[in-house]
Amino acid sequence: MADQKERVVRLLKRGAGLALIGWAALTAVPKPAAAQEPASCLSPDPSVWPKPSRPYFMLALDTSGSMTSAVPAANSCGYTPNDRNAHSRCAMKNTVQAFAGEANFGLSTFAVLQNNCSAGCYTNCQYFCFQAEINTRGVCTGCGPRPGNATTSAGAMIRVPLLQDNHWTTPPPATNVSQLLAWADNSCTSNVELFAMGNTPLNGILRDMKRYLQGTWTAPDSSVSFSTPLTANDRPCRSVNVILQTDGDETCDTQADAVAAAQDLFVNGVTVGGTNFKVRTHVINFAGGTKANTDAIASAGGTTTSYLANNEAELSSALANIISGAIKPEVCDNTDNNCNGCTDEGYSHYCNRRTDCCTLARATCLSQ
Repeated sequence: MADQKERVVRLLKRGAGLALIGWAALTAVPKPAAAQEPASCLSPDPSVWPKPSRPYFMLALDTSGSMTSAVPAANSCGYTPNDRNAHSRCAMKNTVQAFAGEANFGLSTFAVLQNNCSAGCYTNCQYFCFQAEINTRGVCTGCGPRPGNATTSAGAMIRVPLLQDNHWTTPPPATNVSQLLAWADNSCTSNVELFAMGNTPLNGILRDMKRYLQGTWTAPDSSVSFSTPLTANDRPCRSVNVILQTDGDETCDTQADAVAAAQDLFVNGVTVGGTNFKVRTHVINFAGGTKANTDAIASAGGTTTSYLANNEAELSSALANIISGAIKPEVCDNTDNNCNGCTDEGYSHYCNRRTDCCTLARATCLSQ
């Protein structure tokens, strides 16, 4: 009898231990992130939802000498001469105007100085390379400096920094749209207009995009510095992108260097405030580059393949496809699609992991 009682006690203890283990396992399962969302996310009123994090797009545009090549079709802006540069400027103008307010843009050209222009483009304009390029490369071809190996190449001149989307403060910063459009308005006043002069430093411009987004970029002549718009306040889901438009292949370093630069931006990304952001490089092959080469850069940059364009209309279409692909509406899939810190806001039923949850009120599901 005593043996039987002892056996029953052991079984009870074992059962209690298993129950505790099971409870611990259940409580260890993390609740959906939505359970920690602000109360405003549960409101049916869109006006109180947090604002989405706008995608960032740095426009890295080709300003090499081959951009003076003629284009058979006219551009819709009426810019002359009707060359690749005119079509590029027109496409940029139309794109910025179309997507301002939905995405934030910056602008970079290749590392060439444009001076002494009259208002009428491109009368009296003169072009110079940076002294740092001559000092490090021994030539003056618009490649930008290279003080060491290919990773040190600096082929960019940031003309307009990305507008910071600081949704965490009010009021929001003033728009940079007028600054962007000044580089594509067919007026060379103050030497401000996209130009066509020099070589094609694809590796160098991408290396500079990494420096900028990671921390601080400084011009080759130290005339200006810009800090990254990314901060510790950014949501990890922020979309960060470079749009590399080129009408030719790499002519300053090697094709492999350009591929490696795009890969570094995407695979290693940039880390700011403890958050790592994967930077995608979208490539538009504008009537001159080798498709296999631009595809390789795009693939390494996380965007699979490059776009082909031969005129302003096709450039605008490619830009629109790229940008609209990063502006995501919210759908009911248990994910924060529009990167505003809310999950499935606006849906009366919450699509959680549990099938029965979709038949209940979303607030009830979040509390479970």
